[in-house]
This record gives sequence, C-alpha cells and structure tokens, in this order.
Amino acid sequence: MRGQLLAVARLIGPAIAALIAAATPVHAQTDPPGGGAEEVMVTPPPDPGAAAGAPAPPPAPPPAPAEKKAPATPAEKKPPAGYVPGTGFVIQSDDAAYRLRVGLQAAYKFEPVYQDGDFQDRNTFFVLRPIMSGNFLREWIHFWTSFEFAANPPYLLDSYIEIFPWKEFGLRIGQQFTPYDRHEYFGPQEILFPEWAPVSEYFWPGRDKGVTAMGTLAEQLEYWLGVYSGTPLRQFNAGAFLGPVVGSDGLESGNGYLRGCFISSTDVAIARTIKLGAGRSLQLRADVFNLFNQAGIIARNTTMNLTSPSDPATVTNLPFDASGAPVAARARPNGAGFGVATDYQPPRSIQLQARFAF
Repeated sequence: MRGQLLAVARLIGPAIAALIAAATPVHAQTDPPGGGAEEVMVTPPPDPGAAAGAPAPPPAPPPAPAEKKAPATPAEKKPPAGYVPGTGFVIQSDDAAYRLRVGLQAAYKFEPVYQDGDFQDRNTFFVLRPIMSGNFLREWIHFWTSFEFAANPPYLLDSYIEIFPWKEFGLRIGQQFTPYDRHEYFGPQEILFPEWAPVSEYFWPGRDKGVTAMGTLAEQLEYWLGVYSGTPLRQFNAGAFLGPVVGSDGLESGNGYLRGCFISSTDVAIARTIKLGAGRSLQLRADVFNLFNQAGIIARNTTMNLTSPSDPATVTNLPFDASGAPVAARARPNGAGFGVATDYQPPRSIQLQARFAF
C-alpha cells in the first residue's frame, strides 16, 4: 500500500504530495484486479471546535454596502448684476462686499377738488425720488443718496453713510431726516394715507446734517440719538407766530424770546524773527482766522408777510411749500423767507506779513 502511495506521489508532483501528507484520514481505493489506475480520495479534517453531530453554523451575512454621502451642495452664488429679490436691481461683487443699487420712489396723487361750484382735477406726482444706494468694503457699511424731482428746481434730499456692525448699535453720518418721531421714518410707499401726519409735519424740524446713533436692544427697544448742525432754512419754528389781531399795538410779545445759537471760531498765528545784525531784524508771520471754517449763523429773517390783516395765520414768505419742499427763491440769504439764515460769520482767511525792523 505504501509503495502504491509513493508511486502516485511521483506522478502528481511535489505539491500534491505535500497535500496528501498533511491531510488525514486518507482512504485509498484500489481498482479491482485487471482494472486501470488507482484513485486517491482526500478528505479535509473536521473543525476541531465543532461538536460531533452539531449542525453547521449559518453562513455569515454579506457586509452591508457603505452609505453613499450626498454630494455637498455648492453655496448659492449671487449674480453680479441684475434683479435680486428683496433688494432690487443691483451691481455687486461676488462676495457682496461691494454693491450698487439704483431705484425710484414715486407716488402719483389724484385730487378732485370742488371749488367755486366746479370740479377741478389736480393730478401731480406727490414724490419723485431717484435713489442710489449700496455698500462698500463690508456688507454693514452702507451709503444712500436720493433727490427730489417732484419739486422745481430739484434738490438733494438725503446723502449719508451708515456704519452698522451690530444691530444693537450703528451710526448714520451725513444729511438725513431727523428722528422727530417714527412717522417720519416711513417712506412714501409705506404711509397708509396720501400724506404724512399733519401734526408730525408741523413740528418736524426737517432734514439736517449730523450724526445719528441708533439700534435695537433686546429685539424690542429701538432708539435714536442724534447731534445735528441745524438747517439754515428753519432757524426757529415759524408756525409758532401769528400776525397782529385787530386793535393790537404790536407789543403783546416780550423781548428776548428768540436767541441765536452759540458760535465760535479758532484763530492761530505763527511767526519767525530773523536777526540780521546791527540792530536789524526780519519777521515773517502768518495768521489764520477761523481755522476750521465754522459757519456760525449770526442773522435771520424775522419779517413775516401775511395775506391780509384779517388773516393773521397765513404766512406768504415761508421757505417751504405745502408739500414741505424748499422754495428756491426763499432758501437763499438774498430774498430769504421767514426764519431763514441771512448772514454767517466770516469764513476762513489767511494773512501773511513781513516786517523789517532797523
């Protein structure tokens, strides 16, 4: 039997011989006499940890396929130019740090008026305001410039810069509407009636140049605090005055009830003396008057013109029309309206001197 196994091993090669030597048990079956070649059957050894007669363990489940991650959605890129919902027509950089927005505020008012037994239709643009606004350097640094074209001639309405890094605090610098009350912050497209509230319009000091600090605290409390230079067109409340009534001697009002604002100016001088010998010298001197060019108002028009002696309340020389727009002919010192500044302190001037002494 052993000789037969060795013969088969020589025939099938060294690799098979190693397999036969390692496998147990080995059963050899010999063909009957006169038959053909011998056949060797190899049975692998049983698992040593399996109990005799125990059922085979179930096959391991195939590994679960790995979850495919959804591709990351790229950030929505803002268009460089065109219409942006909620903003309007803009031209901007890719990161929106620089943005230019153009717009138009307009309101058309139709007023049918019954007068002298006849109807008259008054069709006019209540406001017609082209606007240029946007931001630069940062999204929280804004600018705004608007004009009023409904008046003749047109004039600059607002022009300011807003620095608003936090919602709790921000600054507005430039020509702006003064925060007399919340009603004045409504644009013409936001008011519920054709005009702003008459009481607010009566006491509102108008637009002015200055600085406004504002913000929202605790998501509920809004505040405004401003410092302004004072408009030259409203040096005092012209509506607080009435003309003399019948029988008046013109002395009903006291003296000194109107006082001008405090004014100041800064003057500086610099001089250099050069000694020339023999008791001679040369002095060079420069004087600057009103160094910071402060425009202090020193005179106002205090003359009020009325329609007639029987109507002491209708003033005909106010610097504003019925819609609140300045009247150009009464907005200048020459021909100034009631309450308009007429004279200012001297502007900055420079004086140069050379003095020779001997």
